[in-house]
Amino acid sequence: MQIYSFAIIFLDLVFNIVIILFVVISILLIYSLLMITTETKTFDVGIMRLTGLSSSGFIAMICTSGLMFVLPSIVCAYICAYPILYFLLNMLFGDGKSGNGISIVPTAFATIEAVGIGLLIPAVSAIIPIRRALNKSLSEPLNTARAQMSGTIVRVDSKSLQVTSFIIIGLMCIVSGITIYIVLP
Repeated sequence: MQIYSFAIIFLDLVFNIVIILFVVISILLIYSLLMITTETKTFDVGIMRLTGLSSSGFIAMICTSGLMFVLPSIVCAYICAYPILYFLLNMLFGDGKSGNGISIVPTAFATIEAVGIGLLIPAVSAIIPIRRALNKSLSEPLNTARAQMSGTIVRVDSKSLQVTSFIIIGLMCIVSGITIYIVLP
């Protein structure tokens, strides 16, 4: 075992870095989804606050919304862990071997760690949207006279680039955006 100790430590470091990157990306994605949700429902939240929604009720509403993004992925990941672990165990130890007592069932520590990270992500993601929404006065969300969003006009004066290159680059950006927002979390 001592021969492979350096490789094991290196692989552990690589896996920890990958986990940290995925956690940070998930926090940013859920943060952006929560910000979009709170910004588009500003008037609805204003009406709810007008009718008696407390700040703790609003915090619970945002946290529940964040949990709804994460709970299906936690359940799906735990269910998918069994076949993946079974496949890896068969690849590493062959078909007829027991794997020296290694089980495909995740340990209690692994389950607690996965669920803890899964619940930490929406909690951290919800901090800024909650603060931003609670810092607004009651009259701001209810004011329908002024526009909430302003438009932007983009004019391309360069004639050297063809329209097809813009379409190809745009389609690549759309595919990467859909992949990041839907597949990655």
